[in-house]
Amino acid sequence: TQIPQLREAVVETGALHFLATMFQDSGCQGKLQATRAICGLAASPTLSQNLVDSGIVPLLTAQLVDSNLDLKQRAALALHNICAGIKDTAVLGLTEGTISSLADLLHAADVKGQLVAAATLRQLVRAPATCALVARSQACTGLVASVRNSAEPDVRKAAADALKQLAHMSETAVDIARLIGQPELRNCEAIVAWLDSNEQVCSSTSEQDLATHHSESATEAPTGLIAVTAGVSGA
Repeated sequence: TQIPQLREAVVETGALHFLATMFQDSGCQGKLQATRAICGLAASPTLSQNLVDSGIVPLLTAQLVDSNLDLKQRAALALHNICAGIKDTAVLGLTEGTISSLADLLHAADVKGQLVAAATLRQLVRAPATCALVARSQACTGLVASVRNSAEPDVRKAAADALKQLAHMSETAVDIARLIGQPELRNCEAIVAWLDSNEQVCSSTSEQDLATHHSESATEAPTGLIAVTAGVSGA
């Protein structure tokens, strides 16, 4: 129970200004350290508005196009957890380029990147403005592919949930129906029913199982936040 208070105390010391400076003045390792710190702070939803007000979000979104996959995934993770504490994600000032970069992560080689991308897109479709932004991007293609092909239940569920929300937009519903190979489904209810019937509902892969294949594992907590924990790579 003391951890959220400790995070708030860190913010009160002016740490966000220091972290923003690290983004602007450091190389890849410095940016990675700053992103890790922001991920930790963003785990407290009460600090989301502080992070937005500090100007951190544009610095995070700039990392989504970085060639370093770890930096890219951690920036997306921080963005996801900031979204979890914001009612109207329109205040984040995201662009179609940001959404496209998140959609690219749906095709990441490891489960962590896929989960972070799908769950962040699910957060963004909660608000009308950012939902429209996601709809105008190519994200639907990646989300449908995740529902169809991902071996990880959490990824499939997050992607399906995002598509269900997007299906409320009539033009996007037509696109989703085409992408899932069911062009005759012309309304939201029919598409949601199809997604429900095709989403394989089963227990999430445990962190221990993920850790045997990845140096880190990602799991989504009931709060909507994503936790990334260290693991031991398998032989």
